Amino acid sequence: VSHAAPYNHFKDKDELLSAMQQHVEAMFMHEMQSAAQMSQEDGHDLLHNLGRAYVQFFVHNPQHFRFMLNLDNVNIVISSTVGVSGNYGPFNLFKDSAVAVLEEWGVPKTQQADYIAAMWSVVHGVAAMAAMTGVEYDGDWVELTEKILSNKLWGGNTK
Repeated sequence: VSHAAPYNHFKDKDELLSAMQQHVEAMFMHEMQSAAQMSQEDGHDLLHNLGRAYVQFFVHNPQHFRFMLNLDNVNIVISSTVGVSGNYGPFNLFKDSAVAVLEEWGVPKTQQADYIAAMWSVVHGVAAMAAMTGVEYDGDWVELTEKILSNKLWGGNTK
């Protein structure tokens, strides 16, 4: 393939990168949606399954983490006054699921942004560490995520 071949299909480098990002995001969304469908009846399990799927996708595809989240066109807002929104499909799936669970648990809307930021920072942070080439961990990243989400590292309740 010549260096000019992509220009037969894409106007410029930005259009090519955008198409690549859409493809990776679609693969990631498929994994997240599959996880969500596994536990629609229990909010606790739903959030755990989404967290595990988030980390697992990037453990298996660390190059996708670096690619997806280094682009300037991913925008996420987490605000107790404005609300929680974004243009990143996997985050929106997580956010919508989290809001439904938080409402079921009786968490006031004014506090939901903090809960969402905390929950997402755990799975996103573990995924980021797993995707970093300079970080070595001799455990299982997905099991670590489960322990954190279950509060088992700190001796707390599982719910």
